[in-house]
Amino acid sequence: MIEKYDEEDIATAVTNCVDSWDMDTLVSYATEMLYKEYMDRSQPIEHIDELMEEWGPKGHKIVDNEGYFGA
Repeated sequence: MIEKYDEEDIATAVTNCVDSWDMDTLVSYATEMLYKEYMDRSQPIEHIDELMEEWGPKGHKIVDNEGYFGA
């Protein structure tokens, strides 16, 4: 495979692109990406359990793992 761009140059371009975003765009993008990560059913249930324990609504607890993410 022939590389058209150096990986370091790509990383710099990505950093420059993100640096140009306003705060609302950054927060929206981060929220969307984290949501996709935690909704990934290939991850172990403990992955989302940790999120919910730390950041989820207090008092909300899943009794069992049946129907994990509505499956």
